[in-house]
Amino acid sequence: MSISLRMPKTLVSLIAILLLVVSANAATTFDLLRLDPTPRGAALAGNSLALLGGTLDALSMHPGGLASVHHQHVSASYSNHPLDVSGGRFSYGYPSSYGYGAFSLTYLNYGEFDRRLSLEDEVNGTFSPTDLLVSAGFAREVYDNLGVGVSVKYISSQIDDYNSSAIAMDISGHWNTGWNMVKLAVGVSNIGTQLESYIDTEEDLPTEGHFGVAKQLEHLPLVLTISGHMDIDSNFYGAAAGEFTVSPMLKLRAGYTSLGPDYHVGGSQDGLAGISAGVGVFYLDFNLDYALVSQGPVGQVHKLGITYQF
Repeated sequence: MSISLRMPKTLVSLIAILLLVVSANAATTFDLLRLDPTPRGAALAGNSLALLGGTLDALSMHPGGLASVHHQHVSASYSNHPLDVSGGRFSYGYPSSYGYGAFSLTYLNYGEFDRRLSLEDEVNGTFSPTDLLVSAGFAREVYDNLGVGVSVKYISSQIDDYNSSAIAMDISGHWNTGWNMVKLAVGVSNIGTQLESYIDTEEDLPTEGHFGVAKQLEHLPLVLTISGHMDIDSNFYGAAAGEFTVSPMLKLRAGYTSLGPDYHVGGSQDGLAGISAGVGVFYLDFNLDYALVSQGPVGQVHKLGITYQF
């Protein structure tokens, strides 16, 4: 017996466009654009695309996943990183007869630094470098269980009296295939350009293409997912994660990203780098999410968020 899976022409065309866009851009270092700011996404190894569908979290990198959201949502989260770095996110999404729209505001603060002209000079006050990201996205279903979405981002980075800014766009598709409870996701993120540079330091955006697959197991309340990400310099990284439903009120999450070795320093804690875990608690129209992400010897990232469904 053979099983065939026919891919909609819309998705085939989208993949071709995305690959063309990816081949025409270069990579860069606006760090906030690389991070998954959501506790659920971070617990699932970061930007596990195929599992983001149907949640407001999809706005961060996979706007096509917004097409299957059917209620108003508002969410807020806070992140605590090593070395006094902290961040947060506020987002809101709403359905309409045309599709689903969403908005988010994300920030990242790098802590407090002494202001000096050189290491030998006296301290002349302090400053706190900060990144701010504003995103707006829209998605709709264009084929049976196939959602396509786009988001526009404006990012501003400030270090003392110096500023840098950029504008970017994400495009993605999310398909609930209806075959063996498999979901597929494909997209490209951070297509754009720098608007203002730090003095004369021009930078390209961290454009990357990505794909994801998620599979709900038939006889176990567990969803498994894998994703692959490739930037314009052909640097590839992958991630694998799972979400286990203990009860309607509790979900457990864990994942691993191949970016973990980036934090290795040759110590005993290197093996923990790239591992993530988390929990989701659901009560009435609220859900509380927590994530712990290990960066090995560098430290751990803690993320806590709350979402309310109208």
